[in-house]
Amino acid sequence: MVDAGNENATKLLIYVTGLVPPKSDALLQKMANAQPGQWLVHQHDHRLKPWGRQKKLEAAVDTLSADIATRVRVQENKTGTDVEEVRLVGHSIGGLLARAAYLKSGGWWQTVSGDNVPWAPKVRRIVLLGSPNAGYRREAMKWHLRVLLFLLGPFAKFTAEATEYQGYWITNLRLRWLNAFDAMGASAPLTVNVIGGKDGLVTADDTQDVAFMPRMVDLTTGGADHAGLVNIDQSPDPEGLWIDLQKAIFDEDYFTPEDAHPRSKEPVYFIEHGIRTDANDAWVKPIMDAIGGSPAVVIAPSYGFFSAWEFALPLNRHRNVHNFLNAYAEKARTHHPNNFRFFGHSNGTFMMGRSLLEVSAVKFERIMLAGTVLPPKFRWTDLVENGQIGHYTPSGDWQAGIVHNDRARIDGPVGVLCAFLNGLWPFQQDIGPGGTRGFDNAAVVTEHSLFWPGGHGGALTTQRGYADRPTEIAKFLRGGADTCKPTKKSPWIFRAFSRLLQVGAWLIVAAIVYGLYVLFGNAAEAWGLATAVASYAAGAILIYLILRII
Repeated sequence: MVDAGNENATKLLIYVTGLVPPKSDALLQKMANAQPGQWLVHQHDHRLKPWGRQKKLEAAVDTLSADIATRVRVQENKTGTDVEEVRLVGHSIGGLLARAAYLKSGGWWQTVSGDNVPWAPKVRRIVLLGSPNAGYRREAMKWHLRVLLFLLGPFAKFTAEATEYQGYWITNLRLRWLNAFDAMGASAPLTVNVIGGKDGLVTADDTQDVAFMPRMVDLTTGGADHAGLVNIDQSPDPEGLWIDLQKAIFDEDYFTPEDAHPRSKEPVYFIEHGIRTDANDAWVKPIMDAIGGSPAVVIAPSYGFFSAWEFALPLNRHRNVHNFLNAYAEKARTHHPNNFRFFGHSNGTFMMGRSLLEVSAVKFERIMLAGTVLPPKFRWTDLVENGQIGHYTPSGDWQAGIVHNDRARIDGPVGVLCAFLNGLWPFQQDIGPGGTRGFDNAAVVTEHSLFWPGGHGGALTTQRGYADRPTEIAKFLRGGADTCKPTKKSPWIFRAFSRLLQVGAWLIVAAIVYGLYVLFGNAAEAWGLATAVASYAAGAILIYLILRII
């Protein structure tokens, strides 16, 4: 920790370093001397590393908030008067930490940090120096870091991954930042995004949220790369760079923030398809048409064809969650999430469910599921208690939302594949046969006691003897109206087979492995080792190709 400036000042400037702190002594001294006697400048070094665990990132936010609270308390005890102002300056990831700490201290996060001093109301300006507000782009990272993320990503959550574009942590920060500033309006602190003209890691594309947030401005300074924004001595134009930084940090009259575009409060409907289909599938457009246009926005994000094999692999499954989150966050820039609604099928329900669990700022007013692949023990009750399912009424009261689950009579992908995968405990517990057995949270999720005719897509299209299905889905999404009730029973033999697959999943895997071992030994003895290896390789390729298209 480094302090500079007037030890008896009533204004605190907190500078938060980046991931790999460049030399910033000259910048600290210039900030301390910019307005002599007015500021005490304090440097906070979080000591995070790109390969550090995400838990350390979250702990670093709390540590920063507590450090600021301590500085405020010490300064007030020393001077005998209230600290007049706190100003935050963060470089690179330091800007993200500063934003998160401010939101936590101000009560804009799901959990509030345990600071003894409420310092957030004292913040009048936040300056972000090369801060990736929408997250780092992986293609802009150094090659060795990209390789490490690729190799180690499946085994842990790392700081670099959490702050990557479309990452869970950064998306949560982005959404909470939007909501907080939207609520504060003209009372929000002035936030200045400073971008280096030669910064290859952070660009103006990472500050698109500015147009929809009050009291936020951009400032581009030429000649500086990412590290050079704070390493003034190495800048090709130190004086020019400091003039721009001085404006961003101290100038009271230079910026005149334009009025933010108000976020629309019209409803937004997310229609998300499942595996083996895309957003152009025959059932998607009729539902979009049934919902209609203004006053509503209907979007159907597409991730293309997705085979059962790809779905069974956790890495592939989770990759699509980030795509869905990006669509959600982009729409949240222009529309308030208080009126977001969701209808999804199969893997689309997994993407939505995982988004709710991983990003606490994601919420929907109401949700409708068809052929869902979520497990029966999915934590719907926790999500309702966290305020993620429901909406605020015009009078400001919170009203819990509705989740409805429709099931098909013989749903093979759910009752067979998902039941089997869920049985591979402790792996694959994020998916399961909720689309055939229903959910344990009866108080949160409504379900019909009987089933829709057909298989995996049985609840998507109009069946003989039933009301028009797209119209029924639209009625529920628009106003929460009850849909017509299915009348079919699921065959007991299908239900029994599904449970048998789940309970005996590991035995099935062991039997397959043992059988392959015995067959390979017999083949090697009869045909020779080389021929047996070639036959197994050809068989594996054939099975892989089949799985890729089913």
